[in-house]
This record gives sequence, structure tokens and C-alpha cells, in this order.
Amino acid sequence: MKRILIIGSAHEAALEHIYAKHLSSFGNVVEIYPIQDLFLSYYSKSLLNKITFRLGWSSIYDQLQKAVISFVAKYEPSHIIVFKGMELLPATLHVWKSKGIKLINYNPDNPFLFSGRGSGNENVSNSILLYDLYCSYDSSIVKQLQDRGVKSALIPFGFELDELEYQKIENTPEINRVCFLGNPDKERAKFINSLINMHIDIDLYGSNWSRYIPSNSNSVNIYPPVYGLDFWKTLRRYAVQLNLMRIHNLNSHNMRSFDIPGVGGIMLAPRTADHQLYFEEGKEVFLFKDIEECVKSIQELLSMHKDMRTAIRSAARNKSVLHYTYKKQVELLAVQINAL
Repeated sequence: MKRILIIGSAHEAALEHIYAKHLSSFGNVVEIYPIQDLFLSYYSKSLLNKITFRLGWSSIYDQLQKAVISFVAKYEPSHIIVFKGMELLPATLHVWKSKGIKLINYNPDNPFLFSGRGSGNENVSNSILLYDLYCSYDSSIVKQLQDRGVKSALIPFGFELDELEYQKIENTPEINRVCFLGNPDKERAKFINSLINMHIDIDLYGSNWSRYIPSNSNSVNIYPPVYGLDFWKTLRRYAVQLNLMRIHNLNSHNMRSFDIPGVGGIMLAPRTADHQLYFEEGKEVFLFKDIEECVKSIQELLSMHKDMRTAIRSAARNKSVLHYTYKKQVELLAVQINAL
């Protein structure tokens, strides 16, 4: 039995909870320390806090280090799993490493390419060599880490939906329309607007989409983010569920890559190496190389007989349940931890 501390977020939707649950089910003692939440609480409290932090005048990092070092001293973990690690100074990792604590990082972003303020910082960059194991969802990142002499392992994303929850939404009536569920950025908005200009109707779920979509567009419906069963229901019920990559995973996959097929949704996504590796194109998922092929696939899927779409849903769901649940992915991590 290992005594594991996960350092990251304790938000109800955080991936950390899934890892904690499954690591506990394997017989470990697991606790989450919400260092990310503590930082965000400080940062979002006032404009003054934001300004002083960005100018480098804030002492919040020093405060967080004292608090987490104190917690670790009391908890006495044998292993620490850090999710990303933006709030941890390398000096703090040195303290734990000197005590013989095994340090593991699971980074759901690219540690070498920061696509936004929340995707990484110098703490991430300067700490890479301090970990006993550095895990990534992307095989190309794993290779970069290994080339630098870092012990690394491929742990893809997965999906977390138990059978009872699935049964509650399995028979949700289908909407014969395109959906994109996710928050906007410039590249995503550019692609969505191109679809609109090519006369594709689409429903968007996420924050601040109205800032990116023309107000006179009649082919778009904008909805707020959805969570819990509403999240899964939304992914499942549309005839076409669009998935778009960000700059840090252009040739790999993201969380939606398993969420959508995992709930029996019909995913239309870029033809990345990972999507081709994990799913059978044309049977379990649909892929495109450019906007023209995306539009063609949308038109084919929307005009397809519902029985054919039902078969696609079943194939996607069956493959995902067999191979891509988070329990199976955490098992991969547990094997790597046991080998340290």
C-alpha cells in the first residue's frame, strides 16, 4: 500500500478526483491537496492581486510553498503526483526529493509549448528534470522527455461514465444538428465561423462564444457550459459532435476524443495520428483533414439513416468501454509507479 498525495485541483470536475478514486480502489491511501484552487482564489479575489502577481510583486507562491510543505510533512506521503505543477517552485520539489519521496508529474498540457496563461509557466519548465516519472497523453511529448533523459510514460486521456449514469441518457432523443462543446479561442472561432459561412448550422456550448460569433448569425445557437449528466447528454444526443484540437495537441488527442465516443456520441474530429490509432475511421469515428472535408462529412452524417448512426454510436461506445475508461488509464500509471 502506498501513501499518495495528489497536488493539483479539487474542483468537482477536476481530473484529479478520477485519479484519486481509482488509485484508492487499487489499495492506496490517497489525498488531494488543492494548490491550484488556492492560487486561483487569491488571483481572482481582486484586480490588485492580478496586477501585483503579473508584475512579479506578489508573495503568493512563497505562501503556497510554505503551506504545501507543511501539509506534506504531516501527511508523510511515499509518492506525490503533481498535475501540471504551475504553482510549485522547483525548490519545493527539491525538498521532497531529498526526503526520498517519489515525484510523479501528470501533465494534461504540453510542458514545452504553452498555448495560454493557464497551460504552463517557468515552474513547469524548470521542474521537468526533478521528477522520477513524467507522464503525458502525447507520444511525441513522451519522446521529447525521454530524449532529455527523463523517465516518461504515455498515459492517454480516457472517459469516466459509469453504467448507471449511461443508462439514464442512453435513450436521449437525437438532434439532427452539429454541436461543439468547449470554450472558444481564436483558432476554434475561425473554424466555426468558416463552417457558418459554408451554411452549416451549429449549436455551441461554452463560455464567451458570443464574443467570437457574429450577432446577426441565424445559424448558430449559443448555450452556457454544461456539467454532470447534462454534459454527457449533450455529447450524446447530437447527430454530429465536432471536436477541435488546440495548438498543443494538433496531431494527438484531447479529452473529448474519448468523452464523445465513450458516451456513444458521433465524433467528427481532425485526422490526427492518435485518432487514427485509437479508433476505426468511418465505423467508430469520423475524421477530416480540412474544412472542406469536414463540411462533406457533416452533410453525409446529417443525411444518414438514423439506424446507421445508431450502429456508429454502438461501435464507438463498445470500443471505448473495452479500452479507454479512466480506470484502465490509471492502471497504466499504477504499473509505472510500482516500477519506481
